[in-house]
Amino acid sequence: MTEHQLFPDISLIFSEAPGGEPSAGPGALEIYYCTKGRREFTIGQQCYYLTEGIALIRKAPGGESGGSFPTGEYAGLKLVIGSAAEGSGYLEGVDLRASALMGSSQAEDCLMIRPEGALLGAFTELAGAEPDAPAGWLRLKAVELLMTLSNSPLTSCAKDHRCPADQVTCAKKACRWACASLNEHFTIAELSQVSGLASTRLKAAFRMVYGSSVYSYIRRRKMLAAGRLLRETDRTVLDIAVEVGYFNGSKFAKAFKEEIGLSPREYRASSSDQMEPSAVQKAV
Repeated sequence: MTEHQLFPDISLIFSEAPGGEPSAGPGALEIYYCTKGRREFTIGQQCYYLTEGIALIRKAPGGESGGSFPTGEYAGLKLVIGSAAEGSGYLEGVDLRASALMGSSQAEDCLMIRPEGALLGAFTELAGAEPDAPAGWLRLKAVELLMTLSNSPLTSCAKDHRCPADQVTCAKKACRWACASLNEHFTIAELSQVSGLASTRLKAAFRMVYGSSVYSYIRRRKMLAAGRLLRETDRTVLDIAVEVGYFNGSKFAKAFKEEIGLSPREYRASSSDQMEPSAVQKAV
């Protein structure tokens, strides 16, 4: 997490999972933009999911860090505008009130948009700033973004990025249960029974939380676990395959390459500089 104090009441934060952020004061305006991964916000009885290329605008509730990271992967920016900024000369003509920005979307707990055109350009340029970018350049680009945002028609897509909080709880319960024994195979019906959520709703909630189907996400977790074992142990490839639920070495190698981009042996060889030579020789 890197924070820049652009103006007395406006800060810019570049975030990556799983780092925390300073809490904004109650009533401050928060503007998020995601460049990678997923970020979860629980607002009222709904969970909202900020994904790549989406911006989220809300009033800061105060007392919390601003969301969690269900997949452990996230990168993006956050602008925090305190109430005192509205009367500042450097923002003359820019209406940053939440009521003005959210417009007809005020029935929602937050505004989520997919920026296009000049607004997309403003978000991506600021989000792509180098870590050592000059403070003056960051201020200029932040004001440019805020001016473009204030003068752009905004259409909310929040309904497409939310899920009832109780269903999210069920999806996470199913995920924890499945990931606790990666060498086992589970059906959606079994996960539905564990979670207490009907199969159709479980699949929809799971995809909203984790960004993929149950099968794809669990397979990804299996391959990441296998990768760790390939890096850190001298166990045979077949032994590791069985550990993550594959009793056919060819099927495991195919799944591993599809997920990781290398065969298990290629992956182990690429990590060999971190292992003792004797261990590498035994492993291969």
